[in-house]
Amino acid sequence: MQVTAGVRPPARHAQRGQALTETAIMLPLFLLLLYGIMWAVQTGVVNERVQIAVRYSGLISNQSSPYQQYSLYALYDNLEGVSAPPAFTCVPPSTDALLNNGQFPGPATAPFWQPVGTPSGTCSQGTATMAGALPQPQVFTHTSSAITAAAPVQGVLQSAIGSTQQHVDASQNYLDAPAIGTVLTCYAELDDAVSASLENSTPGSLPSTVSPIPDVNPTTPLVLSGSC
Repeated sequence: MQVTAGVRPPARHAQRGQALTETAIMLPLFLLLLYGIMWAVQTGVVNERVQIAVRYSGLISNQSSPYQQYSLYALYDNLEGVSAPPAFTCVPPSTDALLNNGQFPGPATAPFWQPVGTPSGTCSQGTATMAGALPQPQVFTHTSSAITAAAPVQGVLQSAIGSTQQHVDASQNYLDAPAIGTVLTCYAELDDAVSASLENSTPGSLPSTVSPIPDVNPTTPLVLSGSC
């Protein structure tokens, strides 16, 4: 058997070339997948926190002034238009849940999890009338809370998404039973009857003897007034 000296098999060089080619192909894909996971996790954390901030806003707004909602103080304070229904505190969603500071901080985390820029929250209140499936239109008070934040987009993904930030928004409309002032404002007939009974007078006339409100539940539904 004759062996030629100085000639090596080419198998090892072929394997090295194949591994280098595979690395050159898979490394960009791996980095793209890694940055995509980082972006998705950051966006998910910001989204979770804006949802927490919105729910906290609705909770605090609906419980800000309970004595002005259901109390004798509220009842007497709104008879016969003596004073307008009190303006309840509408608490915007706090950005503390995203920035880890203030009275309502979120979980203590590194800056990696925090949004970019300055989040902003808004809040509005009013009355809402529900009709249609109900026998009679019903009045509710509502609190609308909304917040906007932005999660950072990793540099590798910015060209594909076309932006350096991913906006994350959350909003919620909370319905609540109407306060006494709202009920008396929206139902003039009820306002007149309660005023006459408690003040022992007829609206627009001199004091006189008026029968108290009966204990029997009324059978005629109240009609919403135009001032509601």
